[in-house]
Amino acid sequence: MLYRFLHLILRFWLRIHFRRIYKTGFENIPATGPVILACNHPNSFLDAVVVALLSKRPVNFLARSDVFRKKWAAWILAQLNMIPIYRLQEGMENLEKNQGTFKKCFEILAKGEVLLIFSEGICVLEKRLRPLKKGTARIAFGAEELYQFQLNLKIVPLALTYTRATEFRSELFIVAAAGFSIKHLQSLWHEEPARAIRTFNEQLSPLLENNLLVIPDKKTEKQAEWMLELGRSQLSYPLFKTFFHGRQRLQKEQHWMEQLFKLPTDSWTERIRHLKEVHKHIGIPLDSALTKKPAPLFFLLTGLLIALPSLVLHGLPLWLSQKITQKTVRDAKFKSSVQFGTSAIFSYLWYLIIFLVLVCIKPILLPLVLLLPWMAYLSILWWEALQHKRWNTQRLAFKKMSEKAYQSWQQERSSLLRAIEG
Repeated sequence: MLYRFLHLILRFWLRIHFRRIYKTGFENIPATGPVILACNHPNSFLDAVVVALLSKRPVNFLARSDVFRKKWAAWILAQLNMIPIYRLQEGMENLEKNQGTFKKCFEILAKGEVLLIFSEGICVLEKRLRPLKKGTARIAFGAEELYQFQLNLKIVPLALTYTRATEFRSELFIVAAAGFSIKHLQSLWHEEPARAIRTFNEQLSPLLENNLLVIPDKKTEKQAEWMLELGRSQLSYPLFKTFFHGRQRLQKEQHWMEQLFKLPTDSWTERIRHLKEVHKHIGIPLDSALTKKPAPLFFLLTGLLIALPSLVLHGLPLWLSQKITQKTVRDAKFKSSVQFGTSAIFSYLWYLIIFLVLVCIKPILLPLVLLLPWMAYLSILWWEALQHKRWNTQRLAFKKMSEKAYQSWQQERSSLLRAIEG
């Protein structure tokens, strides 16, 4: 009941936290039967949250055992379908407890449920797929072996990409690739388990990587992100739409990165010039200021009527969420998870307080409480539309950058223009 209740109220909060979500291939997740969602892990706890909220079927998770230490926390997490997994850094003596974890996973799959596993093992903030660990394969083979490979288990690769993983109002690409079975590996698993696991990972890895936005070179990751921001700033979208289907947008950005790193050079001038020559229609104007389609004046004026009362109603919980995130989160990979969770919890508690006040003062106004989340959503859209109208110059894509970084980019851009004119 707790899982279903949180699923109901938090799904709307995806509209608040993310600017856009591109959801593709979820028809590849069988409507019934045992499924392992084999997922990459770029953004800590938020990865599990978005998968659960976007999935039609209830999802069971493997989570770090250290969050289960308190009895009350362990009880709540169990109600949320979470299962502890013990890691080496938590002590060799605890690794034996994973036998109980594996047994629980086998029982879940035997009941025809969905199990989410982060196949990279750990979370790292980067746009690359790291080598896959053995855990996903071991659980898959262990479950099938227990039932003489008659379980009909499906492995569905699930690829997550965040445009700016640590920031509020980023974008999310989530792609479920075509699933596969491991029944054909039965004899190999009995003869050479280690080779069967390698074969499993060799099949899974490209299915994940092909559906991710990959920046191959870590040394130039920041510059590549700037180029992506330039391209994104030229795209236009329906104002009130959050959820999109299809891989066109992801494929376009994959193509940008492929062309950007195609040349064997460290010169960004050469890379960008090559990108412009090869793919002129991608919409990155290197010789003019960025332009944005201004928001309709009617929307800006009428939206003000919603934005001002919404600021009063939502200011306190959102301010508390921001302050807690700033003061308590030291590791960047937890920032987005904490902000999503605290902003949703504080806002819904605040709605409950408003509800109780209205019960005592003016019960006839109670239906207005249902409009509060939508007021928050509309006020965010209004503010972003206003900002787009304000930031209508080249600095639009770089307003989060330092002045030094911006000047460096301007010098690179000037060098490129001179090269083109020459």
